Amino acid sequence: MKWTFFLVLLWLATALPGQDSLSVNISPPEPSIADTIKHRIKEKSPNKAAIYSLVLPGAGQVYNGKAWKVPIVYAALGTSYYFIRTNKAQYHRFRDAYLIRIDDDPNTSDEFVDLIPTAEGIKSYRDQARRYMEISYFSFGFVWLLNSIEAYVDCHLLQFDISEDLSLAIGKYNPGISIQINLGRHK
Repeated sequence: MKWTFFLVLLWLATALPGQDSLSVNISPPEPSIADTIKHRIKEKSPNKAAIYSLVLPGAGQVYNGKAWKVPIVYAALGTSYYFIRTNKAQYHRFRDAYLIRIDDDPNTSDEFVDLIPTAEGIKSYRDQARRYMEISYFSFGFVWLLNSIEAYVDCHLLQFDISEDLSLAIGKYNPGISIQINLGRHK
């Protein structure tokens, strides 16, 4: 019986064509929409998103596929720009009034003659307007930089795994005690 089984097995091994002559045409399965989205997300570079947003505000958000954030970015930049213009105009008004006050020419008068009686008072308002103008410039730059940082972080978070099977494994290894935290799939 053993010899019969062995002979049948030997005959099958010699009778079947080898792997070289066997051709099987198996096409890979079509990727699902979720797999395609995951592949596109993994292709995105956070550095590119940050650079795009530094060059053109909102471009990094569009690169990340979050175009709905672009109006928020431009609203923040527009608000900062509005305060730059307003505070700059105020600064120029008080600066010109202060220069008129200190020129000692009786034929010139500024717009604040009845409101602010002294040159020191005008100087104080001028300095305050200058401070507000500088803060406005700083806020504009900060919003621009924050836009780039947001695009960078958002691109990183696109690749973050939020599957339902997150687990925590606590174990004891070697003579000492250690804790192992595994946030991947645990079987």
